[in-house]
Amino acid sequence: MASGPATIGEFSILPVSIAPLPSFPKNVVHYLYVRRNAPKIPTVADARSLFLTNVPVDSTEAHLRALFASLVGAGRFESATFEDERKDAHSLAQSPIDAAQPAHAARLLQAHGKKRKREDEEAERAQKSRGTSAEHMDSAIAEERGGRAAPASRNEAEEAKRKMLERQDKKKEELTNFYRFQLRERKKEEQAELLKKFEDDRRKLEAMRVKRGKFVPEA
Repeated sequence: MASGPATIGEFSILPVSIAPLPSFPKNVVHYLYVRRNAPKIPTVADARSLFLTNVPVDSTEAHLRALFASLVGAGRFESATFEDERKDAHSLAQSPIDAAQPAHAARLLQAHGKKRKREDEEAERAQKSRGTSAEHMDSAIAEERGGRAAPASRNEAEEAKRKMLERQDKKKEELTNFYRFQLRERKKEEQAELLKKFEDDRRKLEAMRVKRGKFVPEA
């Protein structure tokens, strides 16, 4: 094992020293990042499970079993579940693994050591591709939400238009009622004026009659 920083964020760093191979005659240190498994949906096995990332693309369960056997002893490793299908796409021929020899386990972890750089580049491209897919998914979700929001916006516009028309109708009705009120008041005033004039004329005629009744001719 190679030395290096102990942790990064919530992950513990597990450096694996890869011995030189004939196809790649250089020492290589590969870093696995390990933390306690904490899935979104908890399971009963979480307390005794680990989550690993930056696992080489050609790794298999047998490789991880040998590696952890060299670290904590045989019989402590139950199984490994890969989140993608790398173990199928890069399946290796099964070969006997000596768990008592860490160097042998490390060699099997990087059986294709000469492809190390290319595999890292492929992993990086895959990560970017996943990021792009996530962005596209977000865009699709945003478009879907926008599509769902469109009817709501139309409904809101129609509701606002309906309320505006109701206010306009109410104002028209109020104006009409006001005009009717004014018309009634004007008619009342005209009737009162006519009645007053009639009463004035009647009093004048009555006064004229009284005056004629009191007329006394000269003897």
